[in-house]
Amino acid sequence: MITARGSNEAVKRLYFRGRLDAEALPELSEALSAVDLSRHKNIVLNLGGVTSISSTVIGLLFDFHKRAEQAQARVALEAAPQHIFSIFRAISLDQVIAISPA
Repeated sequence: MITARGSNEAVKRLYFRGRLDAEALPELSEALSAVDLSRHKNIVLNLGGVTSISSTVIGLLFDFHKRAEQAQARVALEAAPQHIFSIFRAISLDQVIAISPA
């Protein structure tokens, strides 16, 4: 499940819950595609409610980060559960995208 809250002219915040896997991919892709990168220059993806994440979803997040960079916007991941944060660190995603653990 994905919800958007706390959006203003500069910041867009999306909250994710549950399993981020192939089943969630269409909803996730649609939510990220709907972000207006010309309006929102800071996008925060809150992963606090995520229980697991697939490599395909990680790839989608990375692609979204690249698209945001091209639009001169920034993406940050916040409240990543420790087991997911460990995956991000293992693949050095934390060297590319700002990530804060829960």
